[in-house]
Amino acid sequence: MKKENTRLLSIVNLIAYLLTITINILAQFGIIGGRTTSEISKMYPTLFTPAGITFAIWGLIYSALGIYSVLQLFKTSDRVVRKVGWPFLVSCLLNIAWTFAWQNDCILLSLIILLMLWASLWLIDQRVKNEGTFVRSTFAVYYAWITVATIANAFVLAAKINPDEYDSVTSQFFVMLALALVTILAVTRNMKDKNTSYAITMAWAVAGVLITHISSNGYDGRYPAVVFVGIIAEIVIDISTIVSFSLNNEKKEISNN
Repeated sequence: MKKENTRLLSIVNLIAYLLTITINILAQFGIIGGRTTSEISKMYPTLFTPAGITFAIWGLIYSALGIYSVLQLFKTSDRVVRKVGWPFLVSCLLNIAWTFAWQNDCILLSLIILLMLWASLWLIDQRVKNEGTFVRSTFAVYYAWITVATIANAFVLAAKINPDEYDSVTSQFFVMLALALVTILAVTRNMKDKNTSYAITMAWAVAGVLITHISSNGYDGRYPAVVFVGIIAEIVIDISTIVSFSLNNEKKEISNN
């Protein structure tokens, strides 16, 4: 990529990020579609929807993306901008598209868009694995959370199609299967990667699901099998993250010596 194209891309990326933030803020106030994002979510209760507090991670994600969007304007970041490439712009546009689809109760369309967003973030995540901690962690957290969001969106779609079956035995089985999948993804990432940000995000998501299930404002423990699998998932992810972090620190100490 030429220097001129790199500069143009970095400016376009910043504009796309600012537009993404603006649209999401409008959505939170119900200006898009007439309802807030959480109000749409509450219309379709599922056994996989994390507690509301869990979504505070968006503050971390957008803050980190904001810092990245500013830093990538400097020439010293040209190499990273070229590595990330156009998928970052694509991810911003898909984020905006998902917001409009979700706010207008187009759940199937929102899931399709999320799958495309997941693919764009997967590509970015693969490209920046050898970059600095900040860049790697920023996109790893975003990628992990969109992975969870995609699964959650699929459950919302199922709840919209068949609202009376959202807590059926079959639904509980698929929730436990989803928790197992999240655990496998997190542990696998811990084993292969020096960056534990992805797994920590997955642990945060599982914790959010558990809070929903055990809190009096949620399901108050009515689905013990889901709670049990969730607790196991949380323990396994946490242990693998601690082990991965410890091993990586040992490798750093050995290499420094």
